Amino acid sequence: MTHGAKLRQAAVDYVADVVKVPAEALAKYGLSSRSAKGHRTQIREALGFRPETRADEQRLTEWLSTEVCPVELRLVSELGPQDR
Repeated sequence: MTHGAKLRQAAVDYVADVVKVPAEALAKYGLSSRSAKGHRTQIREALGFRPETRADEQRLTEWLSTEVCPVELRLVSELGPQDR
């Protein structure tokens, strides 16, 4: 099992425990089904969230480009050839 698969399985196990269903049942849950869409709506309403908009996407893109990318580029430039 890869590291990513282990993380995904840990997330599935956690969610299954929270909603009190077997982890195997979550594998059968269709994320594009009507039920899933309704569940997402219920979760957003319960937590005070809303579907994302293009404006949200633009703000996130701007934030990533100004706050995250410069740091990442600086860190990469500080690496020596042996670290790349």
